[in-house]
Amino acid sequence: MNPADLAVIDRLGLTATTTQVGAKIDRLRHVGVARAHCVFDWDRTLTVPASGDDSDPTVWRVLSDLLPEAAREEYRSLFARFRPAERAGTLSEHQAAHWWRAVLQIIVRSRVSLADAEHVMASTVALRPGTGRLFRHLTDRRVPRVILSAGVSDLIEGMCRRNRLQPSGVIATRLATSDGGTITGWDPGSLVHPLNKPARAAGDLAQIQRARPFTILLGDSPTDSAMVQTDEPYGLRICVGSAPPAKAGEPDEAHQRTLPLFDLTLRGPSLTPVTRLLRYLDLEHQRNPQRTRQEVASPRRPPRTRQP
Repeated sequence: MNPADLAVIDRLGLTATTTQVGAKIDRLRHVGVARAHCVFDWDRTLTVPASGDDSDPTVWRVLSDLLPEAAREEYRSLFARFRPAERAGTLSEHQAAHWWRAVLQIIVRSRVSLADAEHVMASTVALRPGTGRLFRHLTDRRVPRVILSAGVSDLIEGMCRRNRLQPSGVIATRLATSDGGTITGWDPGSLVHPLNKPARAAGDLAQIQRARPFTILLGDSPTDSAMVQTDEPYGLRICVGSAPPAKAGEPDEAHQRTLPLFDLTLRGPSLTPVTRLLRYLDLEHQRNPQRTRQEVASPRRPPRTRQP
């Protein structure tokens, strides 16, 4: 890796965690951030506890808080059954779909109010520091900003509106509600769980990827690292918010398995280093505009050189 790039990355508060990161940084520098697109996980990637405590800043924790005790115990039982396999990387796609549908059925059966869920979300979940600044920078550069989440789009979009966050799109499970706002079901075709993210991305992001082949991905889990398939070195994966999970009673080994799946890891809680990295690469791109028109038009192929 270019020593200058490595020094900048370290100074910004990022750690390089793969040997391929140098080639990816160099490719993004030449392609230009304006020809990239960003894909974000939501829970724990763009969210933190509003109170600053150790509570889980996720859509599913918000919804489970509104369940009656018997239903909440059923929810916990599903979590205890499937979460260890998810952490170990042995959860099958069939099991993930069963888990997600079972949780949604509990929520529907419990007649949870979407308005109540939005209130709990607003009071207990906050955006990660630096999120607004990063989205504004990407918006100014007209870089597509897609949230791909195994959560619920209704709550994600509501929080985005409250915080004036402008994603280009949200790919997540969409709920159905009654006229009174009670959750009555969900759109089966919209279901997103951790293991079908790549399939959903392949369909929903195809047009964006054709126009902007470089993917900047931000996530916090092993499944997030693979939620968008890219042709190397056209994908930069950044690990966000993956603090050692020992606080939640989960083995630190799982945390350590996560890091090598990403190219860069944030050392602090803020997304500001990502914004600064993109600005640095933008400036480098502007200072070295040596790419030919043909190379820009067909960025996956090396430029042809004219014979004398």
